[in-house]
Amino acid sequence: MKKNNFTEMQMVIEFCKILKKDNINFSVEVPFFHRSIDLIFYNKKNEICAVEFKLRDWKKAIKQAEDYKLWADLSYICLPLKDYKNLEKVKEFTKKSNCWLILFDPITWNKEIYEPIREKDFINAKSLIEKWIEYANKSNTYDLLLQIS
Repeated sequence: MKKNNFTEMQMVIEFCKILKKDNINFSVEVPFFHRSIDLIFYNKKNEICAVEFKLRDWKKAIKQAEDYKLWADLSYICLPLKDYKNLEKVKEFTKKSNCWLILFDPITWNKEIYEPIREKDFINAKSLIEKWIEYANKSNTYDLLLQIS
């Protein structure tokens, strides 16, 4: 594998230029527990998207992107497009983790996007919280206690 002649920050900057050109709002280095998300943006469906950029160590990027799904609607990893000897493995892992994969070409800054497997019964933490609130509102024990007293 060839050494990169660019930095992770350059990848973030170039990606932000694309978002800015498309009039998409974004923020970089967003605090998330004890670390930060490299980039967040709202897509055209008004979904919160989190992006983790990595030059190497795609397994760590996938783990971080999986964690971001606790807060974001969609989670991406962005890797430089290069001669990955295990690119199919990277694609497989991102699909299984329900994360998007963006491969960035460091020369042209074009990107290829691979969508994750969409399981019908996949429920993220946000929808679980919404379901919990809905359930709590329907079976409010406080109201029940008021009726008893």
